[in-house]
Amino acid sequence: MDAFLKDQIINSIKYIPTNIIKSFFIKQSSEETKAIRKKLGFIRGACHVTKDYEQIKNANIEWIRTDIPYPFDAQGNIRPEYIAKKEECRVYRENGLKVMAITAIPSHCIDLGVDSRTPEGRKKLCEAARFTVEDLQGCIDGIQVANEMGMPHAKY
Repeated sequence: MDAFLKDQIINSIKYIPTNIIKSFFIKQSSEETKAIRKKLGFIRGACHVTKDYEQIKNANIEWIRTDIPYPFDAQGNIRPEYIAKKEECRVYRENGLKVMAITAIPSHCIDLGVDSRTPEGRKKLCEAARFTVEDLQGCIDGIQVANEMGMPHAKY
C-alpha cells in the first residue's frame, strides 16, 4: 500500500471514536459554522471535478474546490498556470457553480524562490495571497488558505 494512502487511512481512523462520542454529547455546531450556514446554506461541493457542468449540477453539487497555483514566477511575473486557472474558475461560475479556491501550499512554492520558513518568503506569500484574493474577485466565491498543511505531501 502506498505510504501516503496508509498515512491518510490511519490518521482518519484514529479520530473516529472521539468524533462519534463528541457528536453524541455535543449536538450543535460552532457559532462560526452556524453563521456560515445561515449566510451560504449547507455547502455541497466536490473537488477536482470535470467540466461537465450539467452533470455536476444534476448531482446537487453547488460548489467546486480547486487548487490555485502560486501566481508569480521567480522573476515576479504572473504565471500562465495561474491565468489558466483564473479562467477556469470564471467559466465554472458562468455555468452556475460556486468556486472555493485553495491557495498554493507553501512547500509547492520553493521552486519559485518562495520559502515560507524565511521572513522574505513569508512576505512574498502574504503579497501573493493579497494579490490572489483581489485578482480573483468575481471569479471565486470563497477561499481556503493552504489546505491540509499537516499532510505529508505538504511538508518540506
